[in-house]
Amino acid sequence: MVFIEALDNPSSPFFTEIKPFLVAAGLANIGNTCFLNAVLQCFTHTVQLVQSLRSFDHEFPCQGNDGGFCVLCALREHIDLSLASSGQTIIPWKLVENLNYLSSSLQRYRQEDAHEFFQCMLDRLHSCCVDLKPQDESSSLQDDSFINQIFGGRLRSQLRCCNCGHCSDNFEPLIDLSLEIEDTDSVLTALESFTQVEKIEDTETIFTCESCREEVSLEKQLKLDKVPEVVTLHLKRFKSNGYYIQKIWEFVGYPLELDLQPFVSSSNDDDNSKYELYAVLVHSGISSYSGHYFCFICSSPHSWYQLDDSEVTRVSEEDVLHQEAYILFYKRQGSPWFSSLMEAQQMLNDSDSLSTSPDSGIGDLVALAGMVDCSASHREFDEVTDAPSTQPSSSSSARILPEENSDVNDQIPCDQLRSVGKESLKKSSDEDGIDQLEMAGEEGLKKSSHDNGMVSKAVLRLLRGSMPDSRISQIMGCMAPSLECIDGSLKRQKMSDA
Repeated sequence: MVFIEALDNPSSPFFTEIKPFLVAAGLANIGNTCFLNAVLQCFTHTVQLVQSLRSFDHEFPCQGNDGGFCVLCALREHIDLSLASSGQTIIPWKLVENLNYLSSSLQRYRQEDAHEFFQCMLDRLHSCCVDLKPQDESSSLQDDSFINQIFGGRLRSQLRCCNCGHCSDNFEPLIDLSLEIEDTDSVLTALESFTQVEKIEDTETIFTCESCREEVSLEKQLKLDKVPEVVTLHLKRFKSNGYYIQKIWEFVGYPLELDLQPFVSSSNDDDNSKYELYAVLVHSGISSYSGHYFCFICSSPHSWYQLDDSEVTRVSEEDVLHQEAYILFYKRQGSPWFSSLMEAQQMLNDSDSLSTSPDSGIGDLVALAGMVDCSASHREFDEVTDAPSTQPSSSSSARILPEENSDVNDQIPCDQLRSVGKESLKKSSDEDGIDQLEMAGEEGLKKSSHDNGMVSKAVLRLLRGSMPDSRISQIMGCMAPSLECIDGSLKRQKMSDA
């Protein structure tokens, strides 16, 4: 426990003061999981979703309905830990390990489309809510869920007879709005194009008006009939020509404040259709299944952060508004900002801090994590000028890890991991665990050069079953920088040997 005591002692050279942030924890990338991390950050910073998960009438944690996995519990547990770990790094391993539960097309440790994951996640959350509804409720209530109440809207498709003017309306639910952006310079222009009147000209189809009974031509128009609490705009940056998928690189402007009234079918309350931007999910690369995903989060008015896996950086509004946005998140004007949740969380942390001495004999692993930089990589920017702060980082003295381009002591974290892990397991008389650690460690070292994150996965397998999931996420999150260093240095060594 010497390392924990050193970190808590201001006179120690290893002392670090983790500055509180108004955003949730960073998320470690454990092998092509940036798409998942970016979407989870947008979910975590959606206040209405956090409040609904916490107030939903559901046993937490439950036994799960699919091999012990419950997506409601998994997301709530992830969000609770993320809020309690602001300024640190955690790993959303339970959601990563159960991607197949969300959709058979999603594979672990393979780059996926962030929008597809977003839709699959909401669909599963909605289904789980509906399955838990009492059977004696009316069908309309059974089909409703807090997911629909937050993200769900309704689209009206109207056909108008060009002869007599008769209109026929069809309605369909929507969870997000996908906008064509080719030859479009802004989101407002894309919305205008989406809702413009279109004349249906099909020489092979004859339309007969149900009112005037004549063969007529028709006009079609799409408009929003019901606007949701949270508006999600998916900018269609990828198109297929039948042979390959091509990315649309053009910049598309998007506003900080959005008024949907011009695109709504009925004259609703004006304030009900006004929204504020709070999250921007960005894709960098040539394909939705490659490249990199990250996001920007607004925790309070004019306070923006870039969340790029484990790295959290303060940025300016101007930076945010010049990104290749892929998904935009708007909350209804006047609804709470995420900072209100963090302020409440800070009060909770002050009154009930998490223990760092678990009874399961893993305390020394936490102590090992304390040797490395346990905080996420946060870079604070000056409030007024948005220039990098000239004040030295308070955590710089506690950073034990070598720089990425250094070849000094690259192997030390792995040796420490083995020895400390063994000592911890010896204290709990877990002889099988010692053998597993030795075997997993050696296999991880051999395979890490061609299987990203193998050492992390080996440690994860070791910890499972020995403690609650929240404790595993804490430990793995704190150890993430060390594990990433191990995998990275071994991969570089393998490439050097080749």
